[in-house]
Amino acid sequence: MKFYNRENELAELKRIQRLSFEENSRLTVITGRRRIGKTSLIMKAVDEMPTVYLFMKLLSVVSLSPSFRAL
Repeated sequence: MKFYNRENELAELKRIQRLSFEENSRLTVITGRRRIGKTSLIMKAVDEMPTVYLFMKLLSVVSLSPSFRAL
């Protein structure tokens, strides 16, 4: 996937990342519609820095029910 016109977003993520190392840890949440390049943006931003990356998926209550029954 090509990386288009995300210089401002990339700069902001790099700024937050720098502050995390210089001051206090930060939690950054990136949301948006499917298939618009959120993961590519994150991977490009953390390319050369140690980072924790968590992927969350929103599921409906119906699809969660079998998972909870298994517990």
